[in-house]
Amino acid sequence: MGFNNLHPIEYVNTPNKYVALTFDDGPDPIYTDKILDILGKYNAKATFFMVGKHVDLHYTVAKKVKLSGHEIGNHTFNHPNLKEINRKEIRRELKLTDKILKRLTKNKCNLFRPPFGSYHDEALKIADKMGYKTILWTKSLDTRDWKKNRSWAQIYALVIDNIKPGSIVLFHDSSNNGNGDRSETVTALEKIIIQLTKENYQFVTVSELLEKQKQKQKKKRPITRLL
Repeated sequence: MGFNNLHPIEYVNTPNKYVALTFDDGPDPIYTDKILDILGKYNAKATFFMVGKHVDLHYTVAKKVKLSGHEIGNHTFNHPNLKEINRKEIRRELKLTDKILKRLTKNKCNLFRPPFGSYHDEALKIADKMGYKTILWTKSLDTRDWKKNRSWAQIYALVIDNIKPGSIVLFHDSSNNGNGDRSETVTALEKIIIQLTKENYQFVTVSELLEKQKQKQKKKRPITRLL
């Protein structure tokens, strides 16, 4: 998949064993902290797509994500389905969170993930004009960890069975979505990192993963000799 911002990115075409772990809907005072502890333990980097109102509520947790060296993306302010709101409301959702994330990171955020993975062309155009790349996830790697009775073993098996170089994996770190319990996600995450490390995978941010693709494309360019 290329870098046209009007086409959401679901994976990155790289032969090397790089993967991006992503977490939606946080920050959360319970589960984000636990996830950060695990990521830190194994020196793994991840990307957190944050909901603006949750950053407002748990700013110190969001700051910890940043200080821990992870990447932060825009996941709107109120987590609406973008297909159900108008253009003005979409812009407002992105702008409100953009303002909060600039204060948090001191930089312009350039990654956006639509809530529920739901969007239309107009939403992509708005995000593009605001300087965002729209990031989804590899279809086979939606862990569905928000579902009731979803066990860590199910989450683990789905990831291990479907992972490939360049994959983007979807988890959730907020107790405000679905059944409100992310303890199974936390348990599965550590086991996933341990197993994939044994398989020589490296855990990078989404932006780092995109950079790997750019580097690959540069290497493929033919050498032009001047005669």
